[in-house]
Amino acid sequence: MKCNCLNIYILVNLIVVYLHVVPSLRAATNFIENPSITNYNPDSYKAARQNWSVTQDDDGIMYFANMHGLIEYDGLKWTKHTSAVINEMRTVAFDPISKRLYCGTYEEFGYWTCDETGTLNYYSISDSLGSDSFHNDEIWSIHFFNDTVLFRSFGTYFLFTGGKIISKTFPASCLSVNYIHGQLYASTTKGLCRYDKGTFSLLENSSQFTGNKEIVALLEYDRERMVCATRNDGLWFYNGNKFSKWKTQADNRFYLSNLNRALAVNDSMYVFGTILDGIIAIDNNGELLWHLNKQGGLQNNTVLGLHLDREGNLWTALDTGIDKIELNNSIGFYHGLFDNVEAVYAIIEFDNAVYIGTNKGLFRRKNGETGFKLVAGTQGQVWSLSVFDGQLLCGHNNGTFRIEGTNTIQLSDITGGYGIKKVLLNNEELLLQSTYTRMAVYKKDRKGMWQFSHAISGFVEPIRYIQTDPHGNIWAAHDKRNFFKIRLNKSLTAIENIKRFKTIGNYPAVKTGIFKINNQIIFTSGRELFIYDDINDTIVPYDRMNKRLGMAAQAHKIIDVRDNKYWFALHDRLIKIELHNDTCKELAIITNKELKNNLMPMLECIYQSDKGITYIGLNNGFAVSDDSKRILSGGRPPGGVRVGGGGGVGGGGV
Repeated sequence: MKCNCLNIYILVNLIVVYLHVVPSLRAATNFIENPSITNYNPDSYKAARQNWSVTQDDDGIMYFANMHGLIEYDGLKWTKHTSAVINEMRTVAFDPISKRLYCGTYEEFGYWTCDETGTLNYYSISDSLGSDSFHNDEIWSIHFFNDTVLFRSFGTYFLFTGGKIISKTFPASCLSVNYIHGQLYASTTKGLCRYDKGTFSLLENSSQFTGNKEIVALLEYDRERMVCATRNDGLWFYNGNKFSKWKTQADNRFYLSNLNRALAVNDSMYVFGTILDGIIAIDNNGELLWHLNKQGGLQNNTVLGLHLDREGNLWTALDTGIDKIELNNSIGFYHGLFDNVEAVYAIIEFDNAVYIGTNKGLFRRKNGETGFKLVAGTQGQVWSLSVFDGQLLCGHNNGTFRIEGTNTIQLSDITGGYGIKKVLLNNEELLLQSTYTRMAVYKKDRKGMWQFSHAISGFVEPIRYIQTDPHGNIWAAHDKRNFFKIRLNKSLTAIENIKRFKTIGNYPAVKTGIFKINNQIIFTSGRELFIYDDINDTIVPYDRMNKRLGMAAQAHKIIDVRDNKYWFALHDRLIKIELHNDTCKELAIITNKELKNNLMPMLECIYQSDKGITYIGLNNGFAVSDDSKRILSGGRPPGGVRVGGGGGVGGGGV
């Protein structure tokens, strides 16, 4: 249905496969990450705060039942539609067969269609009903089956078929209608009803589902069973004969959150909208996949409508606003590490645990645990985490520590441990560290444990990056400006020779980065890459590499993630590239927009686990990405089947 706009929505959404990315990330990382959320507040769509229902037409246009009318969104522009007959709306549903956009509200239901100018016009169906047959009733959901449209209110349902309307009553107040296994069911305050020959009849063995156990929605589970979502008693299976409890990992949340909506994303993800605590997702084994509420990024905890679009995005109609949850995004988010944690600067997996270095301290989550705990004695700014010879070292504002589980052992009190490298100088293996003021050297003791040895004298500068070349030179980049080529004496205790570089090519050496690609020293400028010309003792553009890398050559930071793979950090994106001999292969791109503009420029933290999971430090937590699940382009899948309606397949309740 194209109305007043081009089908921009489809053109700008190319990712098309319904990926179970969040479940796969959870399995790989053993803790819960939340999918990405885009918030649309009332100022965005210029209508009322309260939205009740969501649907999508054949052209990919999204529609929302809003308290001020019908809201249309094409991916770029919002449009509000009203008519003299209908303004405040409770439900909207697109029928792919008739191509009509049906809607309902208080004492009114009908449909919208486009005229020859592309304008949406409303046509009432209920105006043919007598006032007595539709008095003080309100349509809460719309459903399609066979050639019939069903409009549901609490006490009455209207069947629209062949241009005629039939009005009937439910055995009790109806909370939802669902089309399961080719059969229509109604959930009522007296139990579950099944539709047969135009009438809903109560199932005798469902009388237990009343009060707090009222069924608010049904979902298909497998060929024999369906899931009955109750208001405050969790989930039940029904096989057409008997009911059985489905114990899940989310039961404690279900019991307290007041379930209101339910939707099957596919055969291994089920999402539940609640009145009190946002959205809860589980898999087909009942394990918790993720939980989104106001604390986790939703605008509001009260979910009034759910709909899965054809690009795999979950749209939510909220008591305040509209949110899009990107289930097809390969990025998951983890927030709420600890009170007032704002930024993550270092991440590493070590000894069956994940460690997160933040501006408030070092946090640890051991495999099998659900949350992160502060490692005692690490309060304050963490800058780096590194593992050398089975030992975890933490560079901190207060010095450098060895971390052993939940214990800390201070190795140095030199402040600001920016980074630490294992190097070979004068045929001696040691650790070289850059800090706020000095370069520090660490050596192994007789037990093979790394210990602080000494600070290099004759050099007092805040150094952000440090590298060594095959000739024994130390290259050090100032935190703000300039960089240095340094030669130490034979005892590695003092500066023997130093050269300061104030420019890099034709640019001032401001926040220059020093990294390695395939063991070659690389200098970043944010414009192009440079290398050292040892014959002329100068810094020159790395033309061959710049040409191969294209946009990635504008990186200000390069992170080596093993096996000739590197992340290049630009001002607005991260690009992963494999560089091997003469080959240059782009593997993944993650934009700052995908990360909700929470990257920290110049301070990007990226860590890749042995399982190929990438952790990205953010201003308000961290993101997790499985590179193998990312898609750079594609087509679109075929449309869905003609079942369900209202708040999406399985939607129900108020």
